[in-house]
Amino acid sequence: MPFTSIAEFRATESPTPAEEALIKACQAGDPCVLGDTLPAEGIPTPERHVRADLLRFLILGGTQGCGLHPSGIRLNGAHITEMLDLRFSKAKGSCVLNNCRFDQKLQITQAKFAQLNLAGSYVPGISAQYLRVEGDLILRGLISVGTINVAGSKIGGKFSCIKADIDGLKGDAIGAQGIETGGGMFLTQLKTMGVVAVNGAKIGEQLTFEAAHLEGHGVIALAGQAVEIGASLSLKKLTTKGTINLTGAKIGGQFVCVDTNLDGKAGMALNGQSLRVAEAFIFRKQKTVIGKIDLTAAHVGALRDGTCSESVRFHLEGFTYGRISGMSPLTLATRKDWLARGSRSNDTFHPQPYTQFAKVLREMGHASEARKVLMERDCLLFVESHKTNLTALNAARMGNGSDVGVAWLRYYLLRFWAWFTSRVSGYGHAPQRALFWSLAFMLFGAEWFFLAWQAGVMVPNSAIILTSPDWLAAMAINHDAPSAEWLKLKPSIHYETFYPPSYAFDVFVPFVSLGQEDAWAATTVTWFGWATRWFTFLYQISGWSITALGIAAITGFVQKNQPD
Repeated sequence: MPFTSIAEFRATESPTPAEEALIKACQAGDPCVLGDTLPAEGIPTPERHVRADLLRFLILGGTQGCGLHPSGIRLNGAHITEMLDLRFSKAKGSCVLNNCRFDQKLQITQAKFAQLNLAGSYVPGISAQYLRVEGDLILRGLISVGTINVAGSKIGGKFSCIKADIDGLKGDAIGAQGIETGGGMFLTQLKTMGVVAVNGAKIGEQLTFEAAHLEGHGVIALAGQAVEIGASLSLKKLTTKGTINLTGAKIGGQFVCVDTNLDGKAGMALNGQSLRVAEAFIFRKQKTVIGKIDLTAAHVGALRDGTCSESVRFHLEGFTYGRISGMSPLTLATRKDWLARGSRSNDTFHPQPYTQFAKVLREMGHASEARKVLMERDCLLFVESHKTNLTALNAARMGNGSDVGVAWLRYYLLRFWAWFTSRVSGYGHAPQRALFWSLAFMLFGAEWFFLAWQAGVMVPNSAIILTSPDWLAAMAINHDAPSAEWLKLKPSIHYETFYPPSYAFDVFVPFVSLGQEDAWAATTVTWFGWATRWFTFLYQISGWSITALGIAAITGFVQKNQPD
């Protein structure tokens, strides 16, 4: 700066009419309006031309006795030539430079301002690392051909970049890594070419990109790894070309992602791994989603995602949520595709999304639907186990694995166990099925044993009776069916009466004895007797299996021993 006072500037630099007007306005504490619109590109007119050295002198408060008002500088519509260099400087009062055109990059690294307002201005980039602003940083309507770099800055109020148009020229559009704001960060209707980087930023209130258009030159459009937001994050009507990376982000309010066009190109549309949202994650009515929504190990207070019929690819391994709110689907039928898409990664099945959904359903009082979800999960677990065992069996057949017999038994026994547990107890989640199967078996058994009794193949199961004179007399009358003849004799009235339903219950249920099985048995004299003897044997095994599995389902033992 070749001058040290306003008087010297006037004597040596030939002030333009615009500069004279600015000096007088600063001395009076009034705004200087050189025009209501942004000056045209090219050679500045004298009525708009302000040199950067004079502007710097006025922003810093001039020298003692120059008569500048302590309120600062308020300039509108100027064309500022040369470089405005305020690095490591402290402005006096507020600095308002609206609708101003800067010919060179604005240099304000580690500068200090009470307030900085560049609304509607044009800059070839801003270098403002570690900037300090006590109040608000206003970039509303800013046009920048070059990066806005405010990394590490501290803003006491809000950061407003509404309706700005920023082209990072193959670099970052906004570099706000590690920025701290006391208020919100508003980037509504922002248009960028290049990455918007807020990695590690600490936003005191909300962060909003509503109706913004972010186009990343590479694979990232919005880089927000480990960003901390005191209130909500809003992406309503956002359009992106590139990934939104919110890995490890912490959001104190809601995360709203509604009515968006997300294009992750060949990668992810939204990377929310290890994301933390204190309130609701609202993901509804998306227009276009190209790429995966990765919520691995993320946690949100509530999930509100409208219909799940959209063909959005989710990755939900480790994703947890406290409840499902709004009109979000609460049934397996409406969530089946969502769960199926979200539980697979690199052709590997992850059961956790089903477990989490069932847990929340149960806590919300939808126990029946939760059981359906767990049954679907366990069915898929068995399918995955079948694939593994079939691969091992094929390898064994080709001589590349273990013994063929062992592999064959493992494969087919597991298939039978899957079928059996599914039908009898719903993989342990529907123990009432065991009761229904038991009732059906006992009705069938009662009918069989009734026919066996009518055919005379049920005889007393007592060695004393079978060697008694009465029994031998009955045998002499009817060798194939002596019971009917024996029952006509008086001694038989003191013996246990045969009841087909009671006998069927006694044979089928292993834990209770009604005395019927001890008193009666099938003779093997006739073919029907042989059939009844074998039927009784198989019937008893079925009873042991079904009742044991039912008890195991009630106690939770089956669920603890499913394949993983």
